[in-house]
Amino acid sequence: MADQEEHPNQTRLALAALAACIAKTLGESDLSFVPRLEKHLEAAYYSFRDTTPVNIGVMETLNWTREILRGE
Repeated sequence: MADQEEHPNQTRLALAALAACIAKTLGESDLSFVPRLEKHLEAAYYSFRDTTPVNIGVMETLNWTREILRGE
């Protein structure tokens, strides 16, 4: 349990990586999939950014997913 408290970003980063891997796989058979997903990731990011309190963890996960998709 202490490790989770020390590294809370690991779970969110793992989810971002998993989502990006699934998206890349789907994108291999539908070339429009990844660009559409990136559009939705951006919309979700701004939606959560405008909430109170601001959901930093959610925003980071969405941003990381987009970065992994783009290979950044």
